[in-house]
Amino acid sequence: MKTLNKYLVLLLTVLLFGACTDNFEDINDPKTGANTMEPGPLFTRSLVTGSGMSYRIYQLVNQTSTGYWSQHWANIQPAFSGDIFEPSPGNGIWDYYYAKKYFAPLNLNYQAKKILETSDRVNPIQLACTRIWNVYMYSTMTDLYGDIPYSEAIEMNLPKFDKQEDIYTDFFKELNESIVQIEENQALGYPTFGTADVLFEGNIQQWIQFANSLKLRLAMRMSNVEPAVAQNIISEISLDQLILRNVDNVKIMAETAENAVTHDTKNPLGFVYVWNEVRGSTLLVDNMKFEDGTTDPRLPRYLEPNIDGEFVGLDNGQSIADLNLGYDDHYKPNFCNIGPAFNSQAEEVAFHLISASEVNFLLAEAALKGWVAGSASEYYLAGIDASMEQFEVTDQAAIDTFKAHQNIQFNSANALEQIMTQKWVALFTNEVQAWCDMRRTGFPEPIAPVFNFPGNETMPRRIPYPTAEINYNSNNYQEAVNRMGGDTQYTRMWWDVN
Repeated sequence: MKTLNKYLVLLLTVLLFGACTDNFEDINDPKTGANTMEPGPLFTRSLVTGSGMSYRIYQLVNQTSTGYWSQHWANIQPAFSGDIFEPSPGNGIWDYYYAKKYFAPLNLNYQAKKILETSDRVNPIQLACTRIWNVYMYSTMTDLYGDIPYSEAIEMNLPKFDKQEDIYTDFFKELNESIVQIEENQALGYPTFGTADVLFEGNIQQWIQFANSLKLRLAMRMSNVEPAVAQNIISEISLDQLILRNVDNVKIMAETAENAVTHDTKNPLGFVYVWNEVRGSTLLVDNMKFEDGTTDPRLPRYLEPNIDGEFVGLDNGQSIADLNLGYDDHYKPNFCNIGPAFNSQAEEVAFHLISASEVNFLLAEAALKGWVAGSASEYYLAGIDASMEQFEVTDQAAIDTFKAHQNIQFNSANALEQIMTQKWVALFTNEVQAWCDMRRTGFPEPIAPVFNFPGNETMPRRIPYPTAEINYNSNNYQEAVNRMGGDTQYTRMWWDVN
């Protein structure tokens, strides 16, 4: 997509010319004489990096942490310890979102919002989009760490850590106000972000669907700890304002290697594929290939067959010693690398943030609780169908055979497990969301790592805070740790009570 190139090159030029200042805000300060910064390039860059599509962020947020913990993937790289649940501070993820001075997505979006709030540049439509996007990014961060800097983030050098429950309360306020802001101003002639909006190219109705679908996701996330509040939030969502078709999915199209001007706009899974660091897990393959020979038709889209042409899953948590000994001769050839739905850099590949399949599974779970109209079974099957379409499975006979299998036919006796397992399958490569659901519901049940030692027996529940916060923001850090009850990978955050 040439749009990505256009806006990222423009932003890079402005930042390089403005790099003589020590404060990003000075770029828009009249005293510098450089007060012509446009919000569009800032917003584009925030969308690209904040989506997690940048291969550096994807590796940190998905591949080497939540991808192993959700057990979609198993690690074969001897240098990585995430697959054996070994705790480590989340320095890299925190740095990319918060601390990278010019390119941190939270900072870029903050600067775009500031411009749009100034008296001569007010644009309520664009401002609403930045507010919705802010919720998306901060929801990722709080669901990784728990309590995080939020109300004072970016503005303060030593920000306080807000309680997760307070952050969630503000999320819903921001999303509700943003939807109203769009609805009240969309007919008044304000320009959209247009092609600078690499999610929807300025389609405001899709931003409303994004906001409502995000509300649904977050409400279900807190449904175990605040069920009455979650039910009330969901009851206010109009079902026709949700993402129920793949054409409305929240996604960015990664550029081909030939057209991209930066690695950050390429398909991150293409890098992971070439690096040869992951293989499909036993848990994934076992949930897509049944003992009677029935196979989920998405499996050959998700994974490549091994050297023998078979789909074989790898148990999570191989020891570093075994990986060192068997990397080339055993692990690489005998297990399954990332498949054709994700591994290309020669074609544009969709990088999904929220999809119709996820929304349908959320509705299935809500219907199971009696919180929405419609049947859980209908939403469940719609979620499977939407996922098949999303991953370009066109063999309808294979789809029908799969849906008719006794493991897949809707069964009210174990409906929640079915819904969450199929949602987990559909979320393959969207690892933060898959891990959140496993923590919240316990489905599918994770497998203990092969290599066990005291302290790694169970799946991590969060990422520990980075060492920089411990060293330089120690008072606020300690307050958060005392409130949460610790700073380990097993410390439970507010919504994680399963």
